[in-house]
Amino acid sequence: MNTKCSIIEDLIPLYKECLCSEDTAAMVREHLEDCENCRRLLEDMDNTPEKKASVPDESKVFRKVKKKMKRSKLKIALLSVILLAVIGGLGVLSFGQITHMEGLISFDTMIQSFETYRIAKLIADGDMEAYAATISDEAAVDANFNVLRNYDEIKNQNIISLNEAFEKYMKGREVSHVYSFGQYYREFVTSSEIAQPSCAIVNTATIRYKDGTSLELNFLKSYDGKYICTTAYQNTGDDYDVSDFGDVIRFVNSPKFFPDGMADVLFKKYNKEYFEKFPDRKTFLMTSWFIDEKKDSINEGLYSYYAEKGFTIDKFICSELRFDKESSEMYHDVLFEGCDDKGKALMTAKIVTTPEGLVPPTEEDIRIVADGCSDELVAALRSLFGGNR
Repeated sequence: MNTKCSIIEDLIPLYKECLCSEDTAAMVREHLEDCENCRRLLEDMDNTPEKKASVPDESKVFRKVKKKMKRSKLKIALLSVILLAVIGGLGVLSFGQITHMEGLISFDTMIQSFETYRIAKLIADGDMEAYAATISDEAAVDANFNVLRNYDEIKNQNIISLNEAFEKYMKGREVSHVYSFGQYYREFVTSSEIAQPSCAIVNTATIRYKDGTSLELNFLKSYDGKYICTTAYQNTGDDYDVSDFGDVIRFVNSPKFFPDGMADVLFKKYNKEYFEKFPDRKTFLMTSWFIDEKKDSINEGLYSYYAEKGFTIDKFICSELRFDKESSEMYHDVLFEGCDDKGKALMTAKIVTTPEGLVPPTEEDIRIVADGCSDELVAALRSLFGGNR
């Protein structure tokens, strides 16, 4: 290739696009008449299709832009709703946390709901040993903060009672779902002359079964960070009666001390007028603590003291809960001092406590020592727990 051809090749693109001067174009034309190679180069450029930039359809572009904008707006709206819900939820939780207003939820109620859900799951799964570990040790401490000496044995007996009740009433029943919800409940605690408001978080856990029944549990958090099950009851169908399982759950969570109500009844020497004014006091033992077959006779025994015969009980002493390793029974030793116008009598008795309530002592469990009193007083003492009168 000569020098002139190389110059013409550089000029051909300008020539083709008519971008060179007239003199240069004349020179290129003159060269092309005599040079086959340069002429072929020009022909090849003429035969090569030009790449034209595709012009998009304006309507399609507008639709795409509009669609993207719509999606963006929906995302912004959705994020706004979520943000408002989060802010609103945090606001409600914060308000409840500050005010403790009854019925409201708070951060504490949410946390306790998760904790009691886990506890309810243990009950639903029948893991009674793990459940027993969640129970507050408040049951082992009396009002003077004295710890039961044999609480470990009693706790083991609680686990046995729970396992037996679960095996009898709940095993094999398929769980549908478990949920828990906590909220504030406001009560008034009266101390002497002042009624002070207090508020506690009550956690309600529900275990629903596929047969349509459910187990309802109410929990309160104790001072030791663990929980006390205050109520446990069932919504049952026609084919199920599992109330005894709820009784055991309540029992193992309850303080293991003889109820003060019995001391109130026996020690304060109330008379017939008191019973007529406050009938609930008369029937406290009958309805709350003793097994069904002894209720009537216990009630009659109490009524005989105060309403008919005029006997009084000047002392009532109850031991802490004890454990009999031979019989695997939990029991209280109690002492009563009864008086009449002639003298007095001391009665000691062993009262077994079970998930079903306190079991009245048998004749063999009752000991009476008379000191100048009438035979009627001795008979009345013996009849207090349903013995022969």
